[in-house]
Amino acid sequence: MDYLDDISGEFSARLRQRQQLEALELSKEDAVDVTFSGRILASVGKEVELRLANGESLRGKIDRATEKWLWLRLVRMDILVQCAGIEMVQDLAGAPQWANYLEKNLPFAAALRELWQRGLEMTFTTCHHTVTGAGARVGKDFVDVADHGRNIAIPFPALLYVACPRH
Repeated sequence: MDYLDDISGEFSARLRQRQQLEALELSKEDAVDVTFSGRILASVGKEVELRLANGESLRGKIDRATEKWLWLRLVRMDILVQCAGIEMVQDLAGAPQWANYLEKNLPFAAALRELWQRGLEMTFTTCHHTVTGAGARVGKDFVDVADHGRNIAIPFPALLYVACPRH
């Protein structure tokens, strides 16, 4: 069984590498299948600078990514960023990577719950507001934040990013 898993994994890796090389060779006119999220996925492990819809810039290494969000790793902090809130990215990989099933379907809520389980105070940033507090509850499309005795509900589409210190 392990042998078949190894062969399957190696085949998938070689297929992705071949697709990336083919995409890199495409002329500008032929690159209609290349997506922004594909370039984000290909940049996992790279240091990039994000410019967000609220005017902020974040620089760090993309630790993991899906079509909808990315996990940016800084020296002492992890930042979960919604791709919809990104206006520009500096230093993205040129060739795209096509998303696998997990990268297409892993919801923002699952990544946010991972941060929430750390039990640390987090910073929730939208275009116009920043709230710092403990994530009280992570729903399907919202998060409740306990902020100095107030309970604030933030819908996911409004969130640009969530920052959480690492242990």
